[in-house]
Amino acid sequence: MAMSGCRHKSNKQSTLRTNIRVQRDDVTEAAYGVLAVTRSKPLLLIKDRMPSLPWQPVVNDAEHRCFAYVLRQADSPLSEVQLREWFMELHPRNYTSKGGGNGAGAGDGKAGAPEAWTDAVHAGETLLRRTSWCTFAPGCVCAYGYADTWQPIAQHVSFRAALLRITRAIEGVCALPAGTFNSVNLNWYPVGGGVGFHADDEFLFDGLRRDVTIISLSLCEEGGAGGTGTRRFQIRAKQPLALHGEDGVSDNCGGIGGEGCGDGGSSENPRIDCTGVCGVDLRHGDLMTMEGLHQLFLLHAVWPGDRQDQQGHPHTRGERINLTFRTITRHLDGSHECRGVRCPLAG
Repeated sequence: MAMSGCRHKSNKQSTLRTNIRVQRDDVTEAAYGVLAVTRSKPLLLIKDRMPSLPWQPVVNDAEHRCFAYVLRQADSPLSEVQLREWFMELHPRNYTSKGGGNGAGAGDGKAGAPEAWTDAVHAGETLLRRTSWCTFAPGCVCAYGYADTWQPIAQHVSFRAALLRITRAIEGVCALPAGTFNSVNLNWYPVGGGVGFHADDEFLFDGLRRDVTIISLSLCEEGGAGGTGTRRFQIRAKQPLALHGEDGVSDNCGGIGGEGCGDGGSSENPRIDCTGVCGVDLRHGDLMTMEGLHQLFLLHAVWPGDRQDQQGHPHTRGERINLTFRTITRHLDGSHECRGVRCPLAG
């Protein structure tokens, strides 16, 4: 998988030029069928909608139609004051939870639904981070199902209003028509918090069958280049997670791209570590895109994954709220995959 700005290494077993690569043995032939069909369709990247803004490439792999770009806060029209207000407005301390937390309710947006934030739970274990989910289309009742989580729609009126306002602002920055994003997923990372390798390839977004555009906004505890809350965002090709341990990270690299590998990377630029992971630091106000077939071929994570033993690491200091703006293209249709829930907007 060609990673722009990363150190390239020779690999005779693959025609790709980095140690992040996709081989036919690693993904199904069906994925390459999707790629073959999708290649003929136009794809206008966010960076090309706003060519006056200096979007920096993280993934630029036309061969697999996978793209990711970063726009730094210093180069963005979003002001520090505005970003700080958003962080304060969305912070979990402003809200209380209703119902049983993550997985409560049946996606009806009413009974058992959270006021705003819920605890993240995996395999019965409560994690450090908290999550939230909001949809904007009138009548939509689509809960967000991923892994073993069933995230109902947040109900707090002012929280939802703030999310809609922020979503429209991000669409404006990216020169997208208002209403492009009809949903937003949020994660709050406390000190030590991250999320493990995964793809946003769930039913709602249909990312295993089509191009998907997701935009991420980072809001951190303290703004500025040296502020706390900065997290290391990681990307690698889909492959069995067991190759690098439970969290997909090799212990000999410390989970941070390039540390211990001598690759000469910096926090400003994406780089590949000796496990085949490309990492880039995301700070307060940074925007990042994942576009095309990114969710079909790639996984992403926020270090240290779901581990809870890294509170003192420089990449886990401070709090971070991350918003990922998305487009629901398939509403819950009552199938088994949708837990029998059918959204009125389903075709």
